[in-house]
Amino acid sequence: MGNDYDKDQTVKKNDKTVVTEQKRQQREYGHSSITGRPNIDEISKRNEEVEKRKRKSFYTVTGIIVLFIAVVMVLIYFFNK
Repeated sequence: MGNDYDKDQTVKKNDKTVVTEQKRQQREYGHSSITGRPNIDEISKRNEEVEKRKRKSFYTVTGIIVLFIAVVMVLIYFFNK
């Protein structure tokens, strides 16, 4: 019951040994982890894009709710006459 992370990930299929895609990529590129420092500007731009999308989504939902309330109030006004 130990970790199987260190073992090669192979699958026997029709009497052939197939190496999984992740292991194949690790062998081709040498490492599966990112080397070097992450670019702070790229991360900041991505975070700004996410914030813009969240804000736009919030405004859209708020607008729909306000419009729905206005329609309900108009319908109640006309049906109470």
